Amino acid sequence: MRDNSEDSSNQSTTSGETRSEEVGSTGAGQSRIDGGARGAAEPISIAKGRDAFTEAAERLHQGRASECLTLVATARAGLDILTEQAVTLARHQQASWGDIASALGVSRQAVHNRYGPAEGHPGEVEDPMPAPEAVLEFSTALDVLFGGPVDNPDLCKQIQRYPLEVYRLTNGDQVAIVGDVYTNTSLMNASERVMAAVQRVAPGAHVLELWRHGSISGTPGKRGRYAWSSGTGGNIPAKLDHLARLGLELREER
Repeated sequence: MRDNSEDSSNQSTTSGETRSEEVGSTGAGQSRIDGGARGAAEPISIAKGRDAFTEAAERLHQGRASECLTLVATARAGLDILTEQAVTLARHQQASWGDIASALGVSRQAVHNRYGPAEGHPGEVEDPMPAPEAVLEFSTALDVLFGGPVDNPDLCKQIQRYPLEVYRLTNGDQVAIVGDVYTNTSLMNASERVMAAVQRVAPGAHVLELWRHGSISGTPGKRGRYAWSSGTGGNIPAKLDHLARLGLELREER
């Protein structure tokens, strides 16, 4: 029988797109660091991190510490990627390591040690002619293992199958859409096991839950509602406008 213990707090859907504000520094490096690239495709990790921060603040206000901490981990991962890309952009704009260190509030040596080796990575250059649509790399039935430890598949004796579609977005990110199955364990309650199963077949993919059977979790779109999986029992409503800009059209027809 289906477990319907999904937390109703995940019903909130943020409408529209959130705009990032440019925050300038008054230090010597301001003119070199301020002025970023326009129209670059935002990585999924950054979009998820921004939404997770908002959701975490709401959970904290509600006194739900465990859920808040789960979302903080996603927000922190997004902030790390955002910082790396900002440092890369600043270096392309001729900012010195001293300028960057001053903006981040850390020592020059610390920022160079952390971000220096990544300088010049070929992935830093934006493709001037990205593919117009995301590519469906494969679709299959995802075997999710139960009845044993998540980190030891050999001891798991039960299998539940969920529909899986894996897409490559125009910015190179990989998204795995996992659909719910009415007779299976819910995607939220099986979150950690679903994440582990996806990583076995599509390492590094972002897991996007597709709720099709009456759930109030996620953002309404084609076929159902969509939410990013935290992999630890929570989820974050997906921004479908952002995915559409990366070639994956999941929005309802208007």
